Amino acid sequence: MQPKRPYQLALYYALPFVLITTALFLFLLFWERRNLAEEQREGLTHTATALLQQIIVTRSWNAEHGGVYAQIDGRTQPNPFLKDQDRDIQSLSGKRYTKINPAYMTRQIAELSKSSHGYRFNITSLRPLNPANRPDPWEEDALRNFERGAAYQQSMVRGSDPPVFRYMVPLITEESCLACHGKQHYKTGDVRGGISVTVPLEESERIYHARSRAYLVTGMGLWLSMILFIFLVSYSLSRKVVADMAREIELSRLKTAIELAGAAAHEIRQPLTVLITMSDLLKMKLAKDPETLKDLDAMIGQCRRIDAMIARMQNITEYRTKTYVDDIKIADLGGDRPKQEP
Repeated sequence: MQPKRPYQLALYYALPFVLITTALFLFLLFWERRNLAEEQREGLTHTATALLQQIIVTRSWNAEHGGVYAQIDGRTQPNPFLKDQDRDIQSLSGKRYTKINPAYMTRQIAELSKSSHGYRFNITSLRPLNPANRPDPWEEDALRNFERGAAYQQSMVRGSDPPVFRYMVPLITEESCLACHGKQHYKTGDVRGGISVTVPLEESERIYHARSRAYLVTGMGLWLSMILFIFLVSYSLSRKVVADMAREIELSRLKTAIELAGAAAHEIRQPLTVLITMSDLLKMKLAKDPETLKDLDAMIGQCRRIDAMIARMQNITEYRTKTYVDDIKIADLGGDRPKQEP
């Protein structure tokens, strides 16, 4: 078995942790995006509620005083839907005044708010005295829900131009309201209509997207830091693993070489010893034949060389290779020794 390169093992070990970390960060980003959307909705609801409460309190004050008078001018004309014999009066100085009831006052406040801040108010009913106060489809749906007991209705309308947040609450009939609406057969406590506010989403959306981008950039930075940390740790561990694997392979090779060398030495040395002994005896018998003795000495020399090689095989302490032919490697058994003459 060949050890893998450290970076290959690092990729192999790091991949599961990278996938888990990525999934975790995606979940956290999704969760944070939901929280931001909920915070945005809660902030818009709080703003719309505060605005409507101010309008409702102002309307209650107006109703408790039976309406208030304002000077007639280009903007303020007598309300044709207010049936009151004291609707229009004139001061001793000749100035003409008309009574402003809660509905008329709300409409004027709504016009002023729309022109200065972009907020739009609307007071409406399923049975409006003023036809101009008829509900649009969204308001009509809210009014029917109020009759079934709903406390409010809200919706983000991003498809409109510009996108807006709509919020509406019911108007509950009070004693002071019966002066105008008693003839419609409303009783105290009845839902006689509703008041809605439309809040522009431009500023809220800008803040929402800015916070989303900030969370995304922060999340990406943390994700990249975690991925880098995982790869660095994995690479460090992989280098140690590769080094340990290489050491184990080296020890395994050395063990194999030693075992093979020991077996070879044991098996070869016995017949070699016999050959050397027989050669020495033969040399004594052929003492008077110089040519034969020369060949015999050469054979004995090679036998002793083999014996020396076997001795080196028994002393192997590390695994080494050397080039045999071209790129073929063979085990290095200690190298050839200079040829020794007998």
